[in-house]
Amino acid sequence: IAVMDPRSGKTKLLVRDGGNPQYSATGDLLFSRQHALLAVPFDLAGLKITGEPVAILDDLRQPRQAIHAPFAFTSNGMLAYAPGGDVGRNRKLVAVDAGGKSGDWSRGGQGWDYAISASPDGSRCVGCINSADGITELWIAERGRAAPYRVPVRPGADCGGPTWSPDGKQITYFQWS
Repeated sequence: IAVMDPRSGKTKLLVRDGGNPQYSATGDLLFSRQHALLAVPFDLAGLKITGEPVAILDDLRQPRQAIHAPFAFTSNGMLAYAPGGDVGRNRKLVAVDAGGKSGDWSRGGQGWDYAISASPDGSRCVGCINSADGITELWIAERGRAAPYRVPVRPGADCGGPTWSPDGKQITYFQWS
């Protein structure tokens, strides 16, 4: 979380690893860190933090691992948020056959975030998982294998849109940095 002087374009970092900053009438800067809501005293005139962050609420719904929980705080002091915590913490891939019978794709949970694509033969699945650093990585899960494995790509590059080739031997995707 940072502030910027629109005239000069200069920025000043206020809080590392935080999101959704909102100033409250109490003189605090409210922000989320993963699925927790925190408050820190804030000097609005000097645009600086004047104390240490304090957690005031936990279990806000965090939709994906690399996105801090959203919330809204009104000028009259009302807080709105969705409860639920880290909803992706132990998500598992599930396979459903044509008859409607479902079963685990692979053993062990993994916080799959989005863009899941099954291989043509149904033996593997590739999808996007956000790392702790907020980088969107590609991971492959094989049917019956205990743990997925990361697809080696250019370090630090976000990846998305994975799709298998018709023969299942290659994956196409895009990346940006």
